[in-house]
Amino acid sequence: MNDLVSIVLPVFNGGKTLDEAIKSCIEQTYSKIEIIAVNDGSTDNSLEILKSYEDNLSVLSQENKGVSSATNSGIHSMKGKLFKIMNADDVLYPNCVELLVSEFVKQNTKKVVVHGNGEIIDGEGNFVWNIIHKNLNHLSKFEQNVVLLHHDTVTHSASLYSAETFEKYGLFNETLLQGVDYEMWLRLCLVHDYKLHLLEEKVVKRRVVEGEGITARALKETSNYQAETRDLILKQLDESIRNRYEIALKEYSKKYNIEHMKRLPIELVSKLILWMCSPSSAKKISNTYRTLTKKKDNN
Repeated sequence: MNDLVSIVLPVFNGGKTLDEAIKSCIEQTYSKIEIIAVNDGSTDNSLEILKSYEDNLSVLSQENKGVSSATNSGIHSMKGKLFKIMNADDVLYPNCVELLVSEFVKQNTKKVVVHGNGEIIDGEGNFVWNIIHKNLNHLSKFEQNVVLLHHDTVTHSASLYSAETFEKYGLFNETLLQGVDYEMWLRLCLVHDYKLHLLEEKVVKRRVVEGEGITARALKETSNYQAETRDLILKQLDESIRNRYEIALKEYSKKYNIEHMKRLPIELVSKLILWMCSPSSAKKISNTYRTLTKKKDNN
């Protein structure tokens, strides 16, 4: 396939990392790419940086309406047959788009979201942690959907899918404050019969700045919005299908527990927590993890 890929880059006050993000899009090994940057009312130097790259990308500006609105504005303007989202603080591997497009073609269907693995980097771009998703490709669509209902299984900036998706099944939900990508995956897979397909190679670097990532409060908020999003999508299904998913989700949840975290070496867990949390939250989470691990060893 040699179709045009549209990379949509929503930007709000991303000046510190924007230059690196843009360069990683421009320097892709896949040649047929258009980059559409949407300045969402930034008050820093983001717009100035974007305009310095106008030979390589299109720049749109709007008042601050949020990432969903900015992404949707970019989607309205794109010409590509394939869609790729990009965050202003992330970095694409040079072959990211090429690998994702190649994998998309192999699936021989437009009803697929191809996504890859990646890594977490800190504010200076140093490696912190690998993002390795469990490969669910061998599962049926129903089984994949049960796992997806339990937790988000896709790194958004490592995904690629057909631009036709938005024409047929709608844009990103601008009424949601969090988890708009999670709502999209659930809507496409449960309501519109899409499937998720993992490319096991790493294709993106996700930036997490120390003290500005996951805190105990953020973890609770994530759990809340995911539950609300699940309910939102499940309500759109026929009662019999919804009941089947709810029963399967309860069974899956029993199997999925803290054992997954317990298997990780404490040194690696501590490192991840340190970078992603405020010092006070990091200490609380680390102590909880050590207690759980100790209990496991005693059993």
